[in-house]
Amino acid sequence: MNVTRSEYKDRQPQNKGYLQKVSAEQKEYAEASAHKRITENNITNTYLSTDDLLKKILGKDNLNAAFKKVKSNKGAGGIDEMEVDELLPYLRENREQLI
Repeated sequence: MNVTRSEYKDRQPQNKGYLQKVSAEQKEYAEASAHKRITENNITNTYLSTDDLLKKILGKDNLNAAFKKVKSNKGAGGIDEMEVDELLPYLRENREQLI
């Protein structure tokens, strides 16, 4: 149980990290709580580029891959009540507005 006890020590506020405003007193800042991060591949780079993210999402290749995934899963109609077999004609008809 020594491991568990040592983990609780990291929960104490430290002078590392980003300061956050105290919710009750908006004029004051609370100390940041620094804790160990656990990631699957131990990469914690939070400065990944988000430039042109929307362009990548709406890119031809990504949209085609999304369509194929929906088609293979036989996706059910969503809020627009459009069925999978109606999707391809809709995409072809509205291609210019979507891309």
